[in-house]
Amino acid sequence: MKKIIGTSKSREFRDFVRDQIKEGKYKPGDKIPTVREFAGKYALNKTTVNSAILNLATEGLIVSYPGRGTFVVKPKKEKKPAIIGYIFDSGVSREYPSVAFHIRRLTRKFAAKHYSLVADEYPAEGGICENHDFQEKIRNHFFSGLIAYTLLNVEDIVFLKKNHVPLVIVGEEANDGNTASVCADMFEAGMMLTEHLIKLGHKKIVLLTGPEGNKAGELLELGYRAVMMKHGLLYPTEYVVHGPWGEESGQNLAEQILDLKARPTAIITAEEIMALGVMRKFLEKGYRVPEDFSIAGLGDRMPVSVYPVPLTVSDTDEEAQILKAADLLMDLMQGKDVNKKIKLMPKLIARQSSGKI
Repeated sequence: MKKIIGTSKSREFRDFVRDQIKEGKYKPGDKIPTVREFAGKYALNKTTVNSAILNLATEGLIVSYPGRGTFVVKPKKEKKPAIIGYIFDSGVSREYPSVAFHIRRLTRKFAAKHYSLVADEYPAEGGICENHDFQEKIRNHFFSGLIAYTLLNVEDIVFLKKNHVPLVIVGEEANDGNTASVCADMFEAGMMLTEHLIKLGHKKIVLLTGPEGNKAGELLELGYRAVMMKHGLLYPTEYVVHGPWGEESGQNLAEQILDLKARPTAIITAEEIMALGVMRKFLEKGYRVPEDFSIAGLGDRMPVSVYPVPLTVSDTDEEAQILKAADLLMDLMQGKDVNKKIKLMPKLIARQSSGKI
């Protein structure tokens, strides 16, 4: 150290000791020399040294313990952010009714537990295992847990388990026995809506399942088939129609329905927003609901006022479903041994969109 001269000796010595700490001369936890030792070594008066030491203590670099001495402060470990991840179908906007509903409820639910929610689309190409950013977040334990409003591929489920990230799938039953899920009983919903329309006299009923391969749609179809078979009602294969989610898809599928040779009298859709698209297209074409076509759908998240004709639905309490998923995830994060498969029974809400034939 160069000889300290002038009126700013205390400041210069403070800077000198700070540099020594930063350069590793004095490491975290090390005891530094006493005021007397510093003063003697660098030919300074004790008042100058003491002032510098007090300034360094104020900065949080050192701490003094009576009778023990002064030590370099050990850096505090950065507390990892407490974050829950919520992922949804690729290509679906976070403003989509069910996604927006989930985000609002989960944000409020987890905030009460001192967690933040981070929502993002499920990677379209290859899932999590093919997405570098997601991989790094999982490996670095960025997420305390994940709620998925979409089915994950097997590789991603294995990857999450390997990295000890709890997962709950909501809205659909997980494909394997070990992955936690909370969903409506879609088989029961399919039977309920089909039975309702048959009781109104309908025999020609089209089912819109949503995208091909989605498990909820497949279970809905099984319920539909079971009731049609129970009543001895045959139907052409084109009465079971696959297509994307959303209102626009519902409008496009309505056009297909109108082109069918054996035109149906009733339509069941796998989501309410798709039913809205079907309804609007039929009305635009001059058809009446329910006089010409009865329509029923799954879910009751949107206000009844949105529909030109109030929609008949099979509904599972969406709020109860997403909050149960949140509770289940918290249980898994705490290592509790709990039932990982939760199914909620739907209820029929009959409105003006379904009528007697």
